[in-house]
Amino acid sequence: MAPPKRNTHQVMLRVHQTMLDALDDLIAGADDDPSRPEMIRRILTRHLRGQGYDVRDNDAALELRDED
Repeated sequence: MAPPKRNTHQVMLRVHQTMLDALDDLIAGADDDPSRPEMIRRILTRHLRGQGYDVRDNDAALELRDED
């Protein structure tokens, strides 16, 4: 999936290998084989919504699969 096209900003970060392994495990279990950046957008959207933030502009993340 392509990144969102409007009103976006690039964020660079480093993560520990165990976090990267966990991210890759989530990707492997996804039905649509998202990229790492896409999965991070989905995780962040889920978390922020859970905290009460309005992040509905992230259309790609609306497809985050609930595994609860």
